[in-house]
Amino acid sequence: MKKQDPVKIDVDEITNLSTYAYIKLKAQIFLKEKYVVYSEGDAFKQPGKKLSSEVILILTSGCEQIRDKKGLSKENPFEGLGIKGFYTLMSMFHFRPLQQQTSLIGDDFIIDKITFQHHVLGKMQRIVLFNKVITE
Repeated sequence: MKKQDPVKIDVDEITNLSTYAYIKLKAQIFLKEKYVVYSEGDAFKQPGKKLSSEVILILTSGCEQIRDKKGLSKENPFEGLGIKGFYTLMSMFHFRPLQQQTSLIGDDFIIDKITFQHHVLGKMQRIVLFNKVITE
């Protein structure tokens, strides 16, 4: 019997995908219930009940993009959220940025690679996401 090499497990990738599944579930609830009902059911009452129409549009767009599996790679980043909007989206899910670096620079855009960490769970729940930001 031939000896097989052990299967290499990428723990960071598994963590990223499981955290994305958690965020995706919350995004689907946000899209179904809308922001006021979502906020009432959230442990930290995020994103709040009094939001500008601009913030509502950004959060809705971000949740739709999560539903469509965007943000996990620089080839398929979040788009149209800007930096502040993207951070607002992730804050709604109780994540804070730990590290931000430019992953790709184009003629009129950059793609940021951002590591987020859950406010409560800390190191146990991290995720790396990509956000395309127009620079013109």
